[in-house]
Amino acid sequence: MSRSRKIQSPDVLIIGAGPAGSTFARVLAQAGQKVLMLDAGAQFSDRPGRVLKNMFKYQRDLNQFTYMIQGLLHPLSVPPGGGERREIDPIAWRPPGEVYDPNRFSTRGPINTRQNPDRNLDGESVAFGVGGMMMHWTAATPRHHPRLERYRFGDIKADHEQDQRWNAMYDEAERLLGTNSKTFEYSIRNTIVRDALEAHYRQRGAHFPKNYGVQNLPMAVRRSDDSKNSEFTIYTGTDHILAEVLDDSALSNNLEILPEHRVKKLRLKGGRVDGAEVEDLMAGERYEIRARQFVVACGAVMSAYVLWNSGIKLPALGRYIIEHPIAFCQIVLRQEIIDSIRENPEFRPKVEQQGERDRRACEASGAGGTAAAGPADAPIDPLPIPMDDPPPNIWIPVSDDRPWHCQIHKDAFHYGALPPGIDDRLIVDLRWFALLEPRAENRVRFERDNFTAFGTAQPTFEFELSNTERQRMHDMMDDMLGAASSLGAFLPGTEPRFMPKGLALHIQGTTRMGTDPATSVVDEHLRVHGVDNLFVGGNGVIPTGNASNPTLTNVALALRSARHMLHDS
Repeated sequence: MSRSRKIQSPDVLIIGAGPAGSTFARVLAQAGQKVLMLDAGAQFSDRPGRVLKNMFKYQRDLNQFTYMIQGLLHPLSVPPGGGERREIDPIAWRPPGEVYDPNRFSTRGPINTRQNPDRNLDGESVAFGVGGMMMHWTAATPRHHPRLERYRFGDIKADHEQDQRWNAMYDEAERLLGTNSKTFEYSIRNTIVRDALEAHYRQRGAHFPKNYGVQNLPMAVRRSDDSKNSEFTIYTGTDHILAEVLDDSALSNNLEILPEHRVKKLRLKGGRVDGAEVEDLMAGERYEIRARQFVVACGAVMSAYVLWNSGIKLPALGRYIIEHPIAFCQIVLRQEIIDSIRENPEFRPKVEQQGERDRRACEASGAGGTAAAGPADAPIDPLPIPMDDPPPNIWIPVSDDRPWHCQIHKDAFHYGALPPGIDDRLIVDLRWFALLEPRAENRVRFERDNFTAFGTAQPTFEFELSNTERQRMHDMMDDMLGAASSLGAFLPGTEPRFMPKGLALHIQGTTRMGTDPATSVVDEHLRVHGVDNLFVGGNGVIPTGNASNPTLTNVALALRSARHMLHDS
């Protein structure tokens, strides 16, 4: 073995250091279990799993974080480029023979020759790194709708008892993640966007169920100094989930994280996992690790891959995929909305303070205290939004007549970067996410003779929308168009459109939870059917149709499962 380990004989081996794996690790290590957690990716921050946009650079220029996200993501299944090859210099390599049959060839690279482009999840990607997708997430943590989105536990019949269990699970997960709806409450932009949307839906005669109208988005964030005036926002990462273990001199001995270590296969024996085949990617060495219990939590697709590659043949494995189709646009705020800021006495102190800071800065630089042209008392910055004003984060939840989740905000994604010269204080992103239903025919399969650039079996997607879902997405787009028009004008280049399927990075259902091994992969405590000491965590275990961000539900289920593991141990 190439690298010495602090924990040589772990009680629990966790594969994947994202939010689910870290939640398992926290609970188990706090209880005295020796936990070894592996991740195929590197550790990109001093503390394991810190959200990278907590850095000063990205807090001041969030648009630049788009390019960081793009560098962290790896597409899962890219179909051949079709006619594009005809434009290449003819001396370039071409397959032998006049007709290229993709089933004749084994490949190793980013192109999946067997992917039907019409059934692909074009935007689906994975993030390799300690922290997983939390390295760059938006930190949105809404609860799933109790009737439209949540799983119903089999041992409970009454709705109110289902609600009691879920509310207790969500309460604990929210405490762990630091979820709240107040962090952006004092933002000028948050207020003006929320007010404009409320007026829009009121004028349209919309009737939202109680607690399901326009409101602040629940997020796992906090101000850097816990005051409403602090400029910087701290997003919860896996470093926060693990903090009570990492920062305790005794408990920290119960946890070890090994970056750039990969597990592709578990060895099964007699209905149990006997060991894991581990690769130290940097040293190029392979060895086995044994433990009493194992957790696979390396993403919805890669977790399904590890189970498949280990010989687990449950019929639901890789099936019942759901994702969140996105309608997206960006708008430039209306003139009258911006003008209303100066007229609002609530905002006047902030605007005046920003003007005074600008004047002092100009005086200190010898540039004078006013704009180069215009009245002597004109503000230096004509836009009455302070540079340190937090972005909007507004939410319209899923409800019976609106089976889609709406986020109205300004954040960095791997798409939607602003061109140079655009003041992002004027820009608002609108993202509407559609609710899809799980169906067995929507699946991912793994190719035995087709490999990714990372040496794992190539995933191939077979995914289609139903006619009901297509109509739902059309209605969702119509709703977003009205909301966008109430806020401003479309930014050229980001007019309303549907994004590639899978771009939300919220794929679920591949290792779904349930009581029937014929239609699920794990039981209600996330134990793999038929394997006593193997558990799965992550978005893949969520079995229900939904449109809301899955992370809070993912963490809530991991907390429940980890406690069950302790009881079993």
